[in-house]
Amino acid sequence: MRDLVMMVALALAQDPAPQPAASNVHGSKFPAIDEERRVTFRLQAPDARRVEVKCRGTLWGGKAVPMSKGPDGVWAVTTEPAEPGFYYYDLVVDGVPINDPGSRTYPGWAREMSGLEVPDRSLDFYDVKPVPHGEVRQRTYFSKTTETTRLALVYTPPDYDRDAARRYPVLYLQHGSGENERSWTAQGRANYILDNLIAEGRAEEMIVVMEQGYATKAGAAAGARLVVKQIKSGIGHAETYKRTLVALGLRHQAEIVVTDNPSIRGMLFKVHHLVSVKPQGA
Repeated sequence: MRDLVMMVALALAQDPAPQPAASNVHGSKFPAIDEERRVTFRLQAPDARRVEVKCRGTLWGGKAVPMSKGPDGVWAVTTEPAEPGFYYYDLVVDGVPINDPGSRTYPGWAREMSGLEVPDRSLDFYDVKPVPHGEVRQRTYFSKTTETTRLALVYTPPDYDRDAARRYPVLYLQHGSGENERSWTAQGRANYILDNLIAEGRAEEMIVVMEQGYATKAGAAAGARLVVKQIKSGIGHAETYKRTLVALGLRHQAEIVVTDNPSIRGMLFKVHHLVSVKPQGA
């Protein structure tokens, strides 16, 4: 009997229960991630005929992962191990993509989406540590370009308010394609990264401004057509630039016509040094 108890205790010690993802809403047990970085999703949808998990990007080969329905009407699946990182995903119910009720939503792919954070336990530079913390402040302002009121998030270092006369360098931090001014703090943890770097003496105290990178001039036609030409080769440039050029359908000296939208503008901003952009018919 003692041997059986020891075997059970050893098995439990070697196979800890999956833990709720850090990206979950408060109190939600799923999605859950185990020690091998396998992810378990669950959704109560007793009337659904088919439910899948669809990750945006390359996770699990970019393919939908089918879920299985239990007798209690709960659909569930445990995936293959996931690479550490932050991922956007949908739950697809009978062909309709929805946000996971268990996940917080994050700005990505030009809308609010479910997010999954798969931790890298060998890294802690983005963790919340017991160090002095800066603040992330919201500032509204009127834009003369768009003729609208816009929002910017501004990180200020821990001692910012102690000396009103002190001047700081300013970093303008641009988000990725389809994201917005919240992205670098909501999913990128830029404020905690800076807190840690400043506390370790590895970064100068600075102000960081994060704003929505999409701005259409007031009066411009919605959905305008743009002519994009790749004017420089991607050779010798970072792989991320090459992938963006491929995603746009570009090649050296080739022209394409695209419809202006936030996602396209984000991609063009990333490769602005490699392309020329002008309105169609200009």
